[in-house]
Amino acid sequence: MLWKPLKMEINLKVSQKVKEFIQVWPTVEGDVSTRNSALYTKVETQTPIIMVKGIEKEYQEQLQGLITELSQIDTKAQYTFIDAMFILLREGVEALLIVLALVSSLKAANQKKGLRWVYTGAAAGIFLQV
Repeated sequence: MLWKPLKMEINLKVSQKVKEFIQVWPTVEGDVSTRNSALYTKVETQTPIIMVKGIEKEYQEQLQGLITELSQIDTKAQYTFIDAMFILLREGVEALLIVLALVSSLKAANQKKGLRWVYTGAAAGIFLQV
């Protein structure tokens, strides 16, 4: 009968660790999802299983592994002007590709009337951006 209180004590410790993890997770969830999407997905898929089967050693090790991986994320990192510049450049190139795809589709379909609308929309977008 000695093993039963010991098992209950282990279950309590595991339960407390899982509870602590669940309480901390919402405060770091945004940082994790933007800095390491694979880890975010891993946490979101493994946490419910760990909550149910956390008593087993395998799942305790999984929880500890998640905590270790999460602790390696640098939440104090900041974005610089260059980061913002690259985002704007990427978005501009993407918009250009969309306009070019529309223009080439309209030309291939011999729909010259639609070109005026595409060019007007692109010009309005550039005007409104400035």
